[in-house]
Amino acid sequence: MISLKSKLHISFLFFLISAFYGLLLRINFFLPFDNIIHNWLTQGHSHVAFLGWGFLATTAFMNHYFLSENQQNKKVYYVLFILFVITNLGMFISFPLEGYKFFSITFLTIFGLASYVYFYHFLKDINQNLSHKIGVKFIKWAIYYYLISSIAIWAIGPILVTIGKTSLYYNGVYFYLHFLYNGFFVFALFGIFLNYFQDKIPQELLKKADKFFILTNIACIPAFALSILWSDVSIVFNFIGFIAALLQVISLFYLTPLMLNIITKNKFDNVKITILYIINIAYTLKVFAQLASAFPAIIQKTIALKSYFIIGYLHLFTLLFMSLLLILLIQISLKSRLNFGGKLAFYIFLLSVLLSELLLFSQGFYIWIFEDIIPNFNWYNLLANVLLFSGLCFYYLYQFVLNYDDI
Repeated sequence: MISLKSKLHISFLFFLISAFYGLLLRINFFLPFDNIIHNWLTQGHSHVAFLGWGFLATTAFMNHYFLSENQQNKKVYYVLFILFVITNLGMFISFPLEGYKFFSITFLTIFGLASYVYFYHFLKDINQNLSHKIGVKFIKWAIYYYLISSIAIWAIGPILVTIGKTSLYYNGVYFYLHFLYNGFFVFALFGIFLNYFQDKIPQELLKKADKFFILTNIACIPAFALSILWSDVSIVFNFIGFIAALLQVISLFYLTPLMLNIITKNKFDNVKITILYIINIAYTLKVFAQLASAFPAIIQKTIALKSYFIIGYLHLFTLLFMSLLLILLIQISLKSRLNFGGKLAFYIFLLSVLLSELLLFSQGFYIWIFEDIIPNFNWYNLLANVLLFSGLCFYYLYQFVLNYDDI
């Protein structure tokens, strides 16, 4: 058996790799790469972030909280985790060197097939446990949405070969990302989170969690309409996307009091309290951003300024929601007690992420309003990313390396 801490340690290393690739992409503005290499590095950055850091850490928590110890010790889970690590290492190396070519596609294919095997065994095992737990239905639907998202992976290749990078190809990519982000990660992370605190949440608030689940679930599939508004589609899709986003806004009225209860009724240190507030704010901003994107005028500007608004939105989800929630789960699951250095490193990382987000959205609005760029924007953004990577490296040392011991 590989311990939970060891799995999270390995997952976090992929987070560092992804952050390093992100830093290289910012350096690219001053030491330009070939355009093809830039695109390949971007592909490596995103795949390692979601399939290395996000997927590995999330499934480690899923095993830990939703399977019995005997089930966790099954050889199949050990072999699959090793296979996930190997294929991610393969993608980490191959994507920056060749983009979507033979080796990267091979590693991605093996990863996808292995994930099917993992979820088959997980669903079979989870049905024997914790049937009364609210987190179980979140987790099960997370898996269903992952399987839906993966349909696009098998379709994108043939589409690219037969008709090239048309709107159908890009909509296939957005299909994959939507159901991975708003399906798998949202449902899995909230499922793990609520499962951990279930026994400490009053019954009336558990009912709110159930309503949050229902509304978010109803909205998930039609919300995909928001991802294809950039292409030439009927105004009907704007209406469908708006209704789906509105349902998610309504769901916040059930999520927010639940989060505030968890914050106020548990004895957390300042780092955990900060994370909980920012997670709630980030998820709320994500939902309202989706609502705004249903309006044609806004989606047109967003597409025109995608280097700022869309990248900012993706980082809002990836760093301020997904990654912070995973870091919170790491701290409460491993009962981490960070010293001053560890807390300082975390706050440097957090402030640099907030600075990077502020810069991206400010630049987008500045161009929108004044049709000009913020002076020295790229320098400021590079500085934010240097601080981000540095803070993350030092946080990793305090969290996993210093006084490291398996559990």
